[in-house]
Amino acid sequence: MTIPTVQARETSSATDFDTALEAYVDGGGHEGLLRAAGKVIDCSLRIAPEHADTISRMTDHLDIEIETYGDAAHAIRRWFFQMREPGVRH
Repeated sequence: MTIPTVQARETSSATDFDTALEAYVDGGGHEGLLRAAGKVIDCSLRIAPEHADTISRMTDHLDIEIETYGDAAHAIRRWFFQMREPGVRH
């Protein structure tokens, strides 16, 4: 039995985050994105510039530097925390 390495888990979680971000942008619910953000909160893998741009536009915090999945997760969680009203979407 092979035990997944930390890097393999981070890569898998990053892929899940990308998928959840795309689903949210396409009108999906926020629960999946928040769940995916929780899985990459400590991830130091670099995020694709287009995903960083999407998150910056979405959160309207263009001054936040998003370079890693961890940065992205913090931005997403902070944004949803600030919008804590049910059903609020930006």
